[in-house]
Amino acid sequence: RTLAGAIKEASYDFQRVIGKEVKDKAELSAVISLPANIIKSRIVFQSFKREKIKEVIDRKEEEFIRQKVLESARLKVSQAFSQESGILPKDIHFTALKILEAKIDGYEVPALHGYDGKNLNFRILAIFLPADYLKIIGNIANSLGLKNAKIVSLAQSFLHFSYLSKISDGIFLDIGGNMT
Repeated sequence: RTLAGAIKEASYDFQRVIGKEVKDKAELSAVISLPANIIKSRIVFQSFKREKIKEVIDRKEEEFIRQKVLESARLKVSQAFSQESGILPKDIHFTALKILEAKIDGYEVPALHGYDGKNLNFRILAIFLPADYLKIIGNIANSLGLKNAKIVSLAQSFLHFSYLSKISDGIFLDIGGNMT
């Protein structure tokens, strides 16, 4: 009920600001921010060693390395969270896994392709929550008619968040621990 009331109030504010009525909620984009006790964020570090150290990394190898590193990070985070929470790794849903920093042989690089080297080190942001929570939140969003909803953590930078840059109008809903 609190969520429905907040969305209704935000819809009225939205209508007042843009000067038009929202006829179809499915057209609205919604960004749902959850509190840290529901959606978790972790920074993890991953390493990768290349065998062909003299060869320049091409885009295909870059994508292969990226997939391997992110999958290792996913496994590392889900196992660690499982140990502390008791939730099985298979019951953890990742909403984002993003490489924040990449280094080759100790030097930060903007991308892997075009460089050579052996030791690759990555700093990765992992955003996740229990799959049951995701299902509940998804059901609430669907019941409120919000078909185009994105769940985010405040640990993600909204200034660089690609989803927000693709929408012109919408509602930002911050679901807090005590207040929405």
